[in-house]
Amino acid sequence: MKPQFPTSNLEIDADKVRENVGVVREWIGSDTRLMAVVKANAYGHGAKVMGPVLDPLVDMMAVATLDEAIELRAARVTSPILVMGVPTGETAVSYVTYDITATISDLSHFSILMDGTRYHLNLDTGMHRLGISPNDWASARQQAILNSRLRCGGVYTHYAMADEADHPGVPTQHAQFEKAMEYFDEIPLKYISNGAASLSGQAPMGSIVRTGLPFWGLSPIPPWKQSAQVQSIVKKLQPTTTWVSEVIQQRPIPAGDCVSYGWVWPMPEDGVILTIPVGYAHGFPRNLPPGEAWVAVQTNGGWMRCLLAGRVTMDYILVYAPTKVPAFTKVHLFGGHGMDAWEMARMAETIPYELCTRWTDRVPREVFHLRQPSFE
Repeated sequence: MKPQFPTSNLEIDADKVRENVGVVREWIGSDTRLMAVVKANAYGHGAKVMGPVLDPLVDMMAVATLDEAIELRAARVTSPILVMGVPTGETAVSYVTYDITATISDLSHFSILMDGTRYHLNLDTGMHRLGISPNDWASARQQAILNSRLRCGGVYTHYAMADEADHPGVPTQHAQFEKAMEYFDEIPLKYISNGAASLSGQAPMGSIVRTGLPFWGLSPIPPWKQSAQVQSIVKKLQPTTTWVSEVIQQRPIPAGDCVSYGWVWPMPEDGVILTIPVGYAHGFPRNLPPGEAWVAVQTNGGWMRCLLAGRVTMDYILVYAPTKVPAFTKVHLFGGHGMDAWEMARMAETIPYELCTRWTDRVPREVFHLRQPSFE
């Protein structure tokens, strides 16, 4: 159920999403098609709303599960949609019913899919997660020919280390993929690059690039791993999302006192503890370090950095401020004037992908500049 009285919300600018698609188009070039990855609720941004925003701007979409694809169809997305997960006998009919492209990542999948199903082949070149192993590539070609009742439109693989600059695994996997093309040369779409690989330029991109994080203005490559060329591209991306809450209570606290569970960080000076109604049940990382992580609190003169003053709890965080602020003062927890995605991710010992997909149903998404009806 959508919250009627939320204690925080995500403010998402759809115009910035559109501009970021243009930036991605610019770096992949006019000869390369674009596949928008909108799995995990569009990386936490709301697939029902953001799917239609991206629909007219991309050549194809990709999701992890069949349910995610059906959700996009219910939101009137018309682009081709690839499900990268594994088909089953139970799900086979839905690929045809909803005109969704399946992934064949095991020889057994040829017999599962129904007549007329569109599919792409997933080849394992080193990720060892899903995909047809090199020993079975010749058999996969034979099965593709024998199963002309199915329609093969693409063949792809997945880099394991595309965000690692000059990692030898990238050219190794690309060489494996090129070797596989001896079996699948006639398939129209051949693709390997995700956002990180296309940014780094470590290997040819193929006929289509699949990416997701850059649409939200976030680089898939950490700032400390970016080359000068990557930095010149990334700076054109515009962060689209601000997580907003407010101060609901405050109290004076003397220097040396501690707050929240464990009493892990003493107050550096006399000041004020601000209580903000967001915690790990909303998706705010519990392991953010007190005294280092911070939020932005609005003031008359702008925005003030306030340090996390104790451990994140399920429903609240406590932050330290030098003075009191007006009741219900606005707070930026993430984006906007708050920490950016990679700074928060570094402190939480994770990546922006996880931060965004942690946002729970407690946090409604408010999307601006939609330009079309929302099917939320």
